[in-house]
Amino acid sequence: MRQGRIAYLPQRIVAAADARVVDLAGCAHWFDAMQRVMRGQPHEDDIERLEGRWDLVERLQAALHEEGLGHLDVQTPAAQLSGGECSRIALLGAL
Repeated sequence: MRQGRIAYLPQRIVAAADARVVDLAGCAHWFDAMQRVMRGQPHEDDIERLEGRWDLVERLQAALHEEGLGHLDVQTPAAQLSGGECSRIALLGAL
């Protein structure tokens, strides 16, 4: 018996018109919560949601760098990315 996680990743990533790198990586809900907290306008559950994830931006930026995508910012619009870059970012999120 093997243990582990399974994630589905479509062969072709179709990003929403307003998607960013952080959206493709599947981290947007945490990133957006952090942005609200930093603006001093947190939602009721934002602090709890961010437990153990306060370094999210640094970890995602490090993962992008390791994947050869360090030139991208977490808020880079997905519309500026190639299909291959979108797929690689989505794969980072799945891992």
